[in-house]
Amino acid sequence: MLVRIPGKNPGKALLLSAHYDSVHTGPGAADDGASVAAFLETLRTLKTRQPLENDLIFLFTDSEETGLLGAHAFVEQHPWAKDIGLALNFEYRGNSGAFMMFETSLGNGKLIEGLAATPFLLATSLFYEVYKYLPNDTDLSIFKQRDIPSMNFAAIGSYTHYHTQLDRLEFLDQGSLQHEGDIMLALVKHFGNIAINDLKSSDRVYFDFPGLGLVNYPINWVLPLDGLILILFAAALTFALKTTTVRLSRIVVGIITFPFILFGSAVTSHFLWKGICRLHSEYESLIQGDTYNSHWYLLAFVFLNIGIFTYLQTYVSKWLRPIEFAFGAMACWLALLAFTSIWLPGVSFLFFWPLAAMLIALEMLPLLRGNIQPRGHALLIFLGSIPGILIFTPFLKNLFIALTPQMIGVVVVF
Repeated sequence: MLVRIPGKNPGKALLLSAHYDSVHTGPGAADDGASVAAFLETLRTLKTRQPLENDLIFLFTDSEETGLLGAHAFVEQHPWAKDIGLALNFEYRGNSGAFMMFETSLGNGKLIEGLAATPFLLATSLFYEVYKYLPNDTDLSIFKQRDIPSMNFAAIGSYTHYHTQLDRLEFLDQGSLQHEGDIMLALVKHFGNIAINDLKSSDRVYFDFPGLGLVNYPINWVLPLDGLILILFAAALTFALKTTTVRLSRIVVGIITFPFILFGSAVTSHFLWKGICRLHSEYESLIQGDTYNSHWYLLAFVFLNIGIFTYLQTYVSKWLRPIEFAFGAMACWLALLAFTSIWLPGVSFLFFWPLAAMLIALEMLPLLRGNIQPRGHALLIFLGSIPGILIFTPFLKNLFIALTPQMIGVVVVF
């Protein structure tokens, strides 16, 4: 089914798509009936407002679950398909949680700039980088194959309800539906009133940061920024070596020890979860690999691994000064930054900004030495850790929701 609302300046049209079919194992209240309902409410709202500049097309597809047949039929057979300047697809992988933008077409620079002007939105280029290597498909895959600029949006909370009999209206999170509607209307107002005939530009690195919204910058900034980090690291290390604060051989030991601690935490958590599944045999039969109370398990694993890491760090500190172990850990982060910058540039922000903040804090310590008390040193180090805390905390939650407890080992490494 199609609805087209003419704009003031007919040209390239903004397309919004959602599917109204469901799988045979679930009623489909969230996936994707909720998006269809949000479409209808958005249409009702638009009737009370001034016309947009661009044409607006609502595409209600069928047979998405059985092979993206509705979207494929539209792009292959309908004359409106050639008018599309931007496609926005709305999905659910669960029935709760905040709506996020998790996939874009290549050359997403102008799309991300538009998102940055849209309130309420969660997005990260990390999901975009990872999703490119997954075998998953939605209706958006059809638009991307036709080289149409496009973005994909979804809520992924409560995975246990996805494609099951629990995907019913009474279990649908009304807050998620409201968030979807708010985002949908904001996107329509923005992209419906700007030129969308040429939206392709170089990809961007992007992530949402509390208080700042969607931070984004061109992907070709990644390597120059890495050069800046390398200079900061070299300067901090050189000063520490000259003042005999650290010993190079002990830093090397820290570089070797840090990955072993992470690996040990991951293995411990993995087999602990296997043990929990043995105690609760019903967990092993879960189709989605998730549990209804998995958020409590996430909290338990987080505190468990804080304890494990603190104990091991205290043990290592018998041979290494804390600052030597810290330099070893930062060297590992620097290696991860280099790896992601080359092969997964959209992930590089995860390592760049926390490391940059901590290095700046370390660079300031010698300048303030003698002017502040040891407690002030600790406060400065804590301030340097805040960007990492603010970036990683929501990331960990979303990563756990996406991977489920079955892959808790990966989550605890981060």
